Amino acid sequence: MSTSSRPPVALVDNQGRITPTWGRLWDRLWSEVFGGSVSQSTRLVAPTQLGTTPSTLYTAPGYVQVSNASVTNSTGAAVTCNVYIAPLGKSASNANIVATLSVAANSTAALPSLAGQVINTGETLQASASSGSALTLIVSGVLL
Repeated sequence: MSTSSRPPVALVDNQGRITPTWGRLWDRLWSEVFGGSVSQSTRLVAPTQLGTTPSTLYTAPGYVQVSNASVTNSTGAAVTCNVYIAPLGKSASNANIVATLSVAANSTAALPSLAGQVINTGETLQASASSGSALTLIVSGVLL
């Protein structure tokens, strides 16, 4: 996304001069140095109901960094969510689990241990729940 498609954002310095925010300065520097815009976060996993066995929710087309993830429990009991980043050609296992969270009944929780994780080319993001049809997962990230 280029800076021209964003609403103008500015700060006023102590002398009354209008200066662009750091985000706009970073976008300008990035585009001048690298010839493109800074990558913006995009939905990697649309709202997906999890089953009791790990299933592949996303396969990385390149290096991808997870920016946000949340899980919603729509049942009346706590349910555990497990998220895995499985290497190319491998299945989800305890060796590649990156997040485990017990989600309280009828609530939504963030998965902070997933944010910042990098998924390498060909690796898969997989997830499961301790009870079927109880949890819905959403994940956003940036293609690096």
